[in-house]
Parts: sequence; structure tokens; C-alpha cells
Amino acid sequence: MATLILLNLGLASLAMVHERERLEEDETPEAPARTRADLTPQERLEASSGGRWLLRAFLALTVLAVVVWNFPGSGIKSRASPVVERYINATGLSQTWNLFAPDPTNYTSELVARIEYRDGTWVRWQPPRGGAVVGEYRDYHWSVFADRLGYPDLRPLREPFARWLARVHTQGERRPVRVELITRRRDNLPPGDDGPIPAWEETTLFTLNLLSGHQR
Repeated sequence: MATLILLNLGLASLAMVHERERLEEDETPEAPARTRADLTPQERLEASSGGRWLLRAFLALTVLAVVVWNFPGSGIKSRASPVVERYINATGLSQTWNLFAPDPTNYTSELVARIEYRDGTWVRWQPPRGGAVVGEYRDYHWSVFADRLGYPDLRPLREPFARWLARVHTQGERRPVRVELITRRRDNLPPGDDGPIPAWEETTLFTLNLLSGHQR
């Protein structure tokens, strides 16, 4: 279903680009001229031939990637997946259905950070939550990032993320000296189980010591 929706959106977008070109060709000489400075960045892109071809290529590539990503297991999918997977993940178009039956997620995880200062004080950081417009989407991306940060193959992301946290928590001369990335995980109760909620289990993923340059 998602593939069909994206395919229809892509075809509709291409049709809109062609319609815009046709309308521009049909403009009468009496139409008020607009200078390039009057155009928005999007209009400048759409007004140029190269920009229109770039939009066509992007839409075609996106539709093709989504279609291949949703193929059933086949030789084509297995050969294309290494490239398609990077594109799908980079554009946020990945789809997984393990939230639903028959194999729902059986645990909850979250990411926290402990940021310490030279004077011994510290703050606790957690990913931002909520928001009236895009809060759910932002929360989902943070949740996925927090879960995957614990994967061994994404270990190289831990140090730059810890350094980013140190930068955003620097306040003038008050600078962090230590950042710990911690994952918290607990099992979910089966549906209908009213028993006590399991306790969180914490694991320190990465420690960045900004005084000595040591990290682990």
C-alpha cells in the first residue's frame, strides 16, 4: 500500500512539473516579468532546465528505491539491497512492521546521557519529546537512533554524538569534562498482564573524558 501511495505521489509530482512547463510556455508577452531576485529558491530550481531534470531524477530514484525495498525476497532485491538500504534509511522511508502481530517488540529502550562539569555538578540529558506538529515524528527518529546506537556496527557514532552533547551543553566558561552515554532497557509485559512493571537495566555504552582525551 505504501509503495502504491508513493508511486502515485511521484507520478503526480512529475505531472505537476510538466504542467508548470506547459503553463510557462503559454504565458503571454503581457505577463509581468519577474527577475531572478524575486523568485524563491524552490522557484529558481523549478525554473531552470537543470533543476527540473534534477527533480525528475530524484522522484524517479525515490520511487524505484521504495519499489525495490518492498519486493519479496528475490535475486534482484538481494543484489540491490546494499545500495537501496542506505538510500531508504537516509531519506527516512524505511518501513518495518514488527510493531504489530505476530512479532511485536518485547522490550522498551531509551537513551540518556550524564554530562559532568569540572566543579562536580552534572546534568542528565534525554532526547526531546513531544511537540504539537512534528513531535511524534521527532520522537520516533530519536527512539530509533537510541536503539541502534547500541548496535556494535554503529559504535563509530558514539564518540561524535558524545562530543555533540558536550558542545550543546557548554555555557560560556562552564564546559563539560565527561560525557557518559547510557542505554536503559526493560522487558514489556505480555498483553493482559497486570503484574509489576520490570525494572530498568542500565548499560554504559560509551564514556568520553574531555580532560584526558580518553574514551572507551
